[in-house]
Amino acid sequence: MRIMSWKPMQAIGATAVLLGATAASFYITFRAIPEARAPARNQRLDFNAGNRDSAKYLVKGWSAAEGWGTWSIGPTAAVRIALDAPTLENVTVKLSYRKFNAKQAITWATPGGQKPVAKSTGGKGSEVVEFRFEKDAVNRAKEIVLVAVVDPPVSPKSVGQGADDRPLGLGLEWAEIAWKPEYIYEK
Repeated sequence: MRIMSWKPMQAIGATAVLLGATAASFYITFRAIPEARAPARNQRLDFNAGNRDSAKYLVKGWSAAEGWGTWSIGPTAAVRIALDAPTLENVTVKLSYRKFNAKQAITWATPGGQKPVAKSTGGKGSEVVEFRFEKDAVNRAKEIVLVAVVDPPVSPKSVGQGADDRPLGLGLEWAEIAWKPEYIYEK
């Protein structure tokens, strides 16, 4: 897994450039999302077709939700979690996802260059990645943005799995956002 860092191109705005371990730079533009709001404390967000509320956190590079979750489309996809108020606690985000093709490399980028603190195998070929954000960084940013870079996206059609020609990357199943007191984290 390669980890990239995030550098804002503007102090205020929605454009950012990802610079990191690959030779290329990735430019990602986010559109304004007026309905974005903070999730409830310690909430699990399911990204399947039955949960329309979670779609507002998927800001760039996502397909329509399906019964099990949502596929990323193309080489980059972003999840944005807005925060309503300052927090007195650290924030942990866990994401469960699956790769469309086992040969794909998934790289996660965050605004502060945080690396995943844990990665594990979930059920049915899923992987779970965990990020921890310190309260001061979260309060400064007022949001958490996680960007997945997929190398390479693959269409089902290109590998003989039907007529679907969407360039698929990862399939996001769920996210858990938890607020935890500072002493919970080991240094």
